[in-house]
Amino acid sequence: ASEEKLVMESLSTLELKQLEWEQWRRQEEINWHEKLRENEAATRKSIEENMCKVEKERLASLEKSHMEYEKLEARLQKSLLEVETKERHLKDVEANHQNERKRKLAELELREKLMKEEMKHIIEIEAAKTKAAMN
Repeated sequence: ASEEKLVMESLSTLELKQLEWEQWRRQEEINWHEKLRENEAATRKSIEENMCKVEKERLASLEKSHMEYEKLEARLQKSLLEVETKERHLKDVEANHQNERKRKLAELELREKLMKEEMKHIIEIEAAKTKAAMN
């Protein structure tokens, strides 16, 4: 009977140890899951912070690029306006030059006509003098 009692006490101790071990294993598993959740949360937070930083940098870069684009566009508009103004001025100068050339050509043609008429008149007078001197 004492051997049986000893076996029962050993079984009882073994069952107790097994229960203790199961409880310890469950607690460790709970601790491990909690630690995993904490690590996941920390990783998620780190990723979110990093993404926020990257997004802010991207937005700043985009804004800077947009401002540079606007400055370049303004410079281009100014240059285009200057070119158009110079082009109009050159056309005006060219038109004035053409008008001046036409005026001078007309003036020269008029002088030539007047000189021809004057020469014709002089020749007629000289011819009349020669004719009168011959009679």
